[in-house]
Amino acid sequence: MWFILFAIFTFKLMCIFIFVIYCVVTFLLVMYNAQTEELRRCIVPQDTNLDVEFPTESRESVDDKLEVLTEKLTEKERVLQKSQCEIKNAEKALTDLENKTSSCRDRYRSLMIELKKDIRETEDEVRTLQNQISNLSIRREALRSEVLKQQEDYQKMLSGFSKELESKKTLFCTLLRNILFCLKIDFNYFNLALSIYSFWYREIKTPSRELFQFTMKNFIDFSVYIIIIFNQMFAVLPFILKNKN
Repeated sequence: MWFILFAIFTFKLMCIFIFVIYCVVTFLLVMYNAQTEELRRCIVPQDTNLDVEFPTESRESVDDKLEVLTEKLTEKERVLQKSQCEIKNAEKALTDLENKTSSCRDRYRSLMIELKKDIRETEDEVRTLQNQISNLSIRREALRSEVLKQQEDYQKMLSGFSKELESKKTLFCTLLRNILFCLKIDFNYFNLALSIYSFWYREIKTPSRELFQFTMKNFIDFSVYIIIIFNQMFAVLPFILKNKN
């Protein structure tokens, strides 16, 4: 807005100045209508010597100056050619730089695409691992509850086995005690029979048939009883060992 006002104001001043000059020129022309030369002398300053005088120079100096100017011109042309070569080299370097910049831009774009792809794949892997960790946590809780339940069942089973083992142990001890007691009685009885038989054999030298039959009968009963006892022991022993393991 200020620029427009300034332009309008300048235009008005120029119009006024041109109008004033035109009025002055018109006035002078009217005043000096037939006296053009006098008007010219009034306007132009009076100078008696209007010709420009140049110093006279010799031909040799002109040739020397021309040679100097030619050398300067040659030097300027050489500088100009050098400048043109530098400009061409600069343009070539600038073109190479633009090509490199373009290739770098393309490479950067491809690297950014690959990086975004890798980041996306990494995010997918992290998401998958988080899901696996969540599943493993749920499975661990389930396994923990199952292990606790199995421990409780094992404790119950172990207590039952312990009670059963105690009962079997008590039964086995009682059975072994009875077996040893019976073996002791039968062994004493057998020793008594052998002692009697030896006494009769030493004293009489002819043992009676009844004594021999009695002794053999006791020996056979003792042997059968021992066999029965050992059968019972071998029948009970595997079950006891299994419960113990």
